[in-house]
Amino acid sequence: MCGIGFFARYKTKKVDVALIKDTFEALESRGTDASGIYYERIEKIKGKDTVVVKAIKAPFKASDLWPVIQDSKHAINGSEYFIMLHSRNKTQGTEYKNVNNHPVFSKQYALIHNGMVTSDHLDFYPYSGEVDSEVAISYIETFGIGKGLSLLSGSMAFIFKKIRAREFYIFRHTNPLNLAYNQKDGILCGTSLEDQLPYKKEMELQNRLIDPSIIISEVNKSTLFKISLRTPKPEIEKLEEISDVYVYQRKDEVKKAIEEFKSKKISKGKTK
Repeated sequence: MCGIGFFARYKTKKVDVALIKDTFEALESRGTDASGIYYERIEKIKGKDTVVVKAIKAPFKASDLWPVIQDSKHAINGSEYFIMLHSRNKTQGTEYKNVNNHPVFSKQYALIHNGMVTSDHLDFYPYSGEVDSEVAISYIETFGIGKGLSLLSGSMAFIFKKIRAREFYIFRHTNPLNLAYNQKDGILCGTSLEDQLPYKKEMELQNRLIDPSIIISEVNKSTLFKISLRTPKPEIEKLEEISDVYVYQRKDEVKKAIEEFKSKKISKGKTK
C-alpha cells in the first residue's frame, strides 16, 4: 500500500519546511517505488497575486526526490496553502511512466490514493496511464464526487481537490487516514498512519503541560468530507456517508450510471 499525506495552512505563519520534509520521508515506510508532491501557493507574477500549481513526481523514493525539488525553482518554502504528499508502493503500471505516479489528474481534479480500486475502466474515458487510481478519478470526474465514489469498489483512502479551488476532499473506506490540527499555528495535516502524524511527538510533550493546542483524530470510515481553504480555521463539512463501497464492483449500477451519463450528454448536444 502507499503513503499519503497533506498540509493545509490557515494563518499567515508558514509551515515548517523541515516538518514537510520529515513527513514526506516518513511515508517511505509505505512505499519506495515512486513519490510525488502537489502544491498550490500564491506568488507575485507581474505585480499580481497568482495561484501557482505545481506537481513534481518521479520514480524515486521520497528521500531522494526531496533534495531534487529543493534544488529547483519549484522548491517548497512553507508559504503553500495546500500540499499533498505521496509515496508509492507499485501495484499496477510501471513507475517509469510518470503518469502512473501520484498525484494523478483528470481534467478538473488532482488526487492521491492509498489502496486498490477494482472497478472497471470506463470505455469512453481518455486514460493516460495504467493505474487503478486513475480509474477512481475518472469516476469522480464523470459522475461527480459523491456518485463517483459510491460506484467504486476495492480498498481506498483518497485526498483530492479541484485544481485551484479553495477546498479539498478526504475519504477513506478500509484504509487509514488520520488528521492533526495545530490550533496555534493554524495548520491542518493528515497522513495514512497515525505514527506519521507530524505533530504527534510534539502533542505528547505538550500534553504533559495540559496544552490542547494540537488535536489528533481519525477520519470517519466511509464518509466524504469537504474541507475549506478559505476560512481562518478548518471548516470540515460532512457531505455524505458512502457505505456501499464493496470489494467487488456492482456492474449493473455502473452500467446504469454510464447510460444516464451518455443520455445527458446526448440531450445537451441536442439543445445546442
